[in-house]
Amino acid sequence: MVRLSFENIKRNFGTFKEFQLFLRILILIPVMEISIKLFSIPRLMYWITPKENRHNRNLNDSSFSIKAAKYTDFLLGMNLWIFRPKCLKRSLVLYRVFREAGIDIQICIGVRFSHETENVLPDNRLEGHAWLVKDGSIFLEKNEEVAKTYRITYSFPNSGVTTLDPGP
Repeated sequence: MVRLSFENIKRNFGTFKEFQLFLRILILIPVMEISIKLFSIPRLMYWITPKENRHNRNLNDSSFSIKAAKYTDFLLGMNLWIFRPKCLKRSLVLYRVFREAGIDIQICIGVRFSHETENVLPDNRLEGHAWLVKDGSIFLEKNEEVAKTYRITYSFPNSGVTTLDPGP
């Protein structure tokens, strides 16, 4: 049984560093869930932003980013207890992981009226969404076009991003 578990780990993680990344994300998800309830977003962003890049990853930027998003989406996709897919929690976890790895990333939070979507509702309820931006473009978002429909109300670090680069 122990051998089977170890074989599963070896099969799903190419290196021990990848396994460490998975465990780190596994720990960060409950921390973010609790923190979202206790702190304002500006205070939380100040708290989760590393003062320096403490970890030196041996993975290249692209590979590291894709794996971090894959692990986060897997854990949040379990849909159990605190492991439920929420864009704010996903964005906060990935923001922290990427910043620790020295990747320059920004988090954006935006709103739109519900009538601005395809699902027209009779009232004008606000909907919120959180996503990441790297080099002025939406980063690792499943549906970039949806994120572009939100008006940015908060970004951190605030580099004056108010609109998104539509990309190439």
